Amino acid sequence: MTTAVLFGTLLKETRFLKSLKLIDLAYQLGIDKGVLSKIENNERQATKVQLEAIIKCLNGDIKVFKTAWLASRLIQEIKDEEYGLEAISEARQIVQSALIPNEKLDAMMIELTNLKNQFDILRNNASVSIDDLIQANKIEYTYQSIRLEDNALTLQEMAILIEKGTVSHGKSMHMHLEVINHAEAIEAVLELVKHNTPLHESVLTNLHTILMRGIDNENGGQYRDIQLRVDGSSYLPPSPSYVKRMMDDLFLFFALNEKKMHPIELASTMHSKIMNIHPFIKGNGIIARLVMTIIALQNGYPLILNSDENKSEYLNAIETMYLSPNSNAFNVCIAQYTMASLSQLVAFHTL
Repeated sequence: MTTAVLFGTLLKETRFLKSLKLIDLAYQLGIDKGVLSKIENNERQATKVQLEAIIKCLNGDIKVFKTAWLASRLIQEIKDEEYGLEAISEARQIVQSALIPNEKLDAMMIELTNLKNQFDILRNNASVSIDDLIQANKIEYTYQSIRLEDNALTLQEMAILIEKGTVSHGKSMHMHLEVINHAEAIEAVLELVKHNTPLHESVLTNLHTILMRGIDNENGGQYRDIQLRVDGSSYLPPSPSYVKRMMDDLFLFFALNEKKMHPIELASTMHSKIMNIHPFIKGNGIIARLVMTIIALQNGYPLILNSDENKSEYLNAIETMYLSPNSNAFNVCIAQYTMASLSQLVAFHTL
């Protein structure tokens, strides 16, 4: 028997093969005969409880029945949608990318450590400090982080604004403030790294206060007290009543794992957790990336840079994280960016 049938059709065929009357199966299942008839004719979706009862009564193949049941539910959702097939294809890719084994991530962390060791030797020989590397790349980092928030200033416009204070005509004050505040937040991060300041709640809220200066002073550094929705995503962040407790758990998680997890895995996991909580009304993506940066820099890793071509990859990894919080997909994405940055630095200093 093929699984490429709707659940109701599969149910009816199995019942016929077992020579069961509709009324008899309905009695065994404890449901109305008319309801069962509608399920068999694919006019009604069986509940999960009904599915389990049907499998038990018919001694059906669990995988076959559950696959048909899930497929029927998906078809019911998208049958009248213009882009239904495209949505299923994209969902398949997201789910597959979420099924990344721990062994792959572990192997990447080992490779990252080896790359960092090579880079440290080359950097020490060339008398180049981490601070030098940050200073050389901080405008690029600001550009890459801000553009993810749909800021329309170009890299050159941001550089002129940060270095000379020159504004760009035709661009909003909000966009300019985002850049100025982010540049100031990076300077604050450098001070934190220089003094090896422990990562705790006040570090996060102080950075958020800087980011919101002139944009949303009232809510800067304050956890949200309203329910949020994530633009462009079906993900619904937790109720504001849970935010403080979840943030306390976040910093407890960090304290317990700071010496256990690989720094880049810890950095990307903290990013993921902040994005899942969405603790602030605005600026959650930027603050998550800054926290990730602090952890990376304090452990001797460079700024994690990703090119314009990787923007959709990064955003898709975040969406995968929303759908599958236990997935390694986002950690792998950040590990790849870090590996690319380290590889470029190793190649440059080898010349």
